[in-house]
Amino acid sequence: MLTSHAGSSYKRSISKFLTRSESHANFKKEFREGGAFGIEAVRISAEAFEQVTPAVDDFTIGMGLGKNVPSDWDFGDGWVGEKLSHPGSSLITPAGVSASHKVRGANDIIVIACPQKTLKSLLQEHGIPSTAVFDRLVGQSFIQDLTLRVLIQNLWKEAANEGVAYDLMVDAFWQSIVARLLQLAEEPLTRKSFGLTRKQITKIDEYIVENLGRAFNTQDLAELVNLPLSQFSKDFREATGCSPYQYVLSRRLERAQHELATTSTPLAAVAIRCGFSSQSHMTDVFRDKLGSTPGKMRKELKS
Repeated sequence: MLTSHAGSSYKRSISKFLTRSESHANFKKEFREGGAFGIEAVRISAEAFEQVTPAVDDFTIGMGLGKNVPSDWDFGDGWVGEKLSHPGSSLITPAGVSASHKVRGANDIIVIACPQKTLKSLLQEHGIPSTAVFDRLVGQSFIQDLTLRVLIQNLWKEAANEGVAYDLMVDAFWQSIVARLLQLAEEPLTRKSFGLTRKQITKIDEYIVENLGRAFNTQDLAELVNLPLSQFSKDFREATGCSPYQYVLSRRLERAQHELATTSTPLAAVAIRCGFSSQSHMTDVFRDKLGSTPGKMRKELKS
């Protein structure tokens, strides 16, 4: 059970705490806000740290951007045990809950916060009585979901701008985030064994990154760690929250976005370097997963 402090004076936002906290003074922080829901967003860059965040009056979701970052947390029921944070690994902290974190490596984190009252009102408009609907997503494991990751990234991008159109975009992405969390909360519970070790996951990730430009399959990954295909697929999903295919696809998208932002390489060549079968294949994946095309994204990233 989560340790709630609903009866105590935690009436402050996460952004106010981060602005005033001496324990977080050395963190690099960028703040954004927007929309009618009172959304606040902050990107935090920090080296390894151990910190306590007191209970605040926000429902927050934090998403890591770093690769293979050992992390542990305690929401009042004891430390859950070290987990590896990957790009897109997300963690919900309900309002009124104090959270302790241990992060064993450099990481960038995007935190999206919504006032509890506002979120509760949004849910009640759709017949959901409280934010307790999200409780099963809180606690023992990261949420690793590509759809959620893209929505958080898009909200962060739109919150950098001012104006009615951008506020509406922030509201739209926040409602989509809430909807996606509801979908995830309704998925059947699965047993978590986390059979892959940190060393094995690192080995797999390094292999994927080094071989993005060529074709390989799940069997190749299973052989890296000497596991039968079925066992590997199960253990991989339990350790990362996604299938090997989804994980490789997210890596291809990351590499492609980096190429678009930092080079003038023709799109067809970017596609081949990142393991897509053609430029049109890469464009289809971008539209499906990121809601844009490589050409448009290159202009946005370089603007």
